[in-house]
Amino acid sequence: AASLLASGAFAQTAAAPSPATVYGVIDLALVATTFAGPGNGTTVGLNAGEQSGISGSRLGFKGSRDFGAGLSGIYTLEAGFNPQNGTSAGGALFGRQAWAGIKGEFGEVTAGRQYSPQFMFFAHMDPMWGTSNANDTVPYLAYVRSGNNPYGAIRVNNSVRYANDSGPWHVEVLHGFGNASNSPSVGQVNGAFTMYSGKDYSLAFAVHSSNQNSDATTNNGKSGNAAVGGTYNISSDLKLMANYQASSFNVQKNSGVDSSNLTTVGINYTVSKKVDLVAALYRDIGKSAITGTSGNRSTVGLGATYAFTDTDTVYTYADHTIQTADYANGIGSDAASDAALASTGKKPTTNGSTLMIGYRKAF
Repeated sequence: AASLLASGAFAQTAAAPSPATVYGVIDLALVATTFAGPGNGTTVGLNAGEQSGISGSRLGFKGSRDFGAGLSGIYTLEAGFNPQNGTSAGGALFGRQAWAGIKGEFGEVTAGRQYSPQFMFFAHMDPMWGTSNANDTVPYLAYVRSGNNPYGAIRVNNSVRYANDSGPWHVEVLHGFGNASNSPSVGQVNGAFTMYSGKDYSLAFAVHSSNQNSDATTNNGKSGNAAVGGTYNISSDLKLMANYQASSFNVQKNSGVDSSNLTTVGINYTVSKKVDLVAALYRDIGKSAITGTSGNRSTVGLGATYAFTDTDTVYTYADHTIQTADYANGIGSDAASDAALASTGKKPTTNGSTLMIGYRKAF
């Protein structure tokens, strides 16, 4: 099995010494979204709403330096930006990644702002990774989101991560420090991800937990998530992918636990050297402890890409979401918002659709 540390999100340039490698992505998409229910309507725009194409636009710098004795220093700085108006994405200068570390035969140890192990699980197990996250018609995105919700975090600040490849196994663990005075557990994040890669298949497992409080006086509770998934190569051109994640979220201390159970199945199909197709079905069953409501949400997504060159791709993506009227509108939100919605008798959005056509330039 190919080493994860030597490819994909873990790729590093081995040189002694070496200049920084400059890389990036410009991803622009025309997006149309339609909602039915409270706040219904249609929005059309360039990278409109939360969408940022099939992958966030970025400018990055990465490199390594050989220390000898099998050791090297590695680093990545990656800034996100909005190509439709030139502004910084998320506010932070290097909001996508900002870390440095040491790599050797033991694996690698890195520290800074970096991807969570849970996110890396879905990067390998979700059939629409990089596409499904563009869909803001789904209240809780297809895999993980940052912030106050049960699906964890894409990136973790103040974190230390260890990763290692050993034969067919990849393992990584991460701890994010809360950096809160007099309360070490506040804001802490912990996660782990392991994957076994066989000849025609892979199996993976991930766990994630986070303390949602900003200081010792807040009352935001904790979130937790466990996920299991697998892939199977039916042929050299067709891959089947599936995963299941169970999430729990204590919205406020002593208020009860919200829950979510999300099942995903899908395929990746290589039609030719230039054309790829993706399809996926997401089924989420959720329950809100505060409101006592429960329900389900189903999303089907389809995507296609055409590669003019290794770095130039056009794509289209479409999805449709249907959710029951009582679909856990309280999951991951606060008691006041839930109570306000319940008092009006309004129901959450019952369905929505997204259509996206875009161009992705990598360099």
